[in-house]
Amino acid sequence: MMRAVILKTRPGRQYHFGKVSLDDNTGLNETSDFAHSDTLFSALVNIISEAFPGEVENFIEAVRDGHLRFSSVFYCLQNGERLRYFLPAPANWVLKDPDQNNPFSKIRFLSKKVWEQGITPKKLMESGAV
Repeated sequence: MMRAVILKTRPGRQYHFGKVSLDDNTGLNETSDFAHSDTLFSALVNIISEAFPGEVENFIEAVRDGHLRFSSVFYCLQNGERLRYFLPAPANWVLKDPDQNNPFSKIRFLSKKVWEQGITPKKLMESGAV
């Protein structure tokens, strides 16, 4: 069973999601658009070690055994009671036409609804939406 967990932050908070550097001797000079699973795992282990020190090994074992699995952290917009989930745009949206003038090259996230409807750049072009 898949579930989404909403992590709520205080308004105006900013986070730095560092990207892995190509060279081990250089610092993180770029950021990602979202927290990847390894960043989330590290953060959870740190929180558990502070809040529940005796449970760290149980948590790690649950992840190792596959009883607990999680993905990267993506965005969710709440408007009243309505939630809109966002997922990274598929790489093939840009890879098919990596030109800077490609109208899809700047799209970073799609709503879950767009994913579920299977909307593609080709469908958008044919519909005249772009």
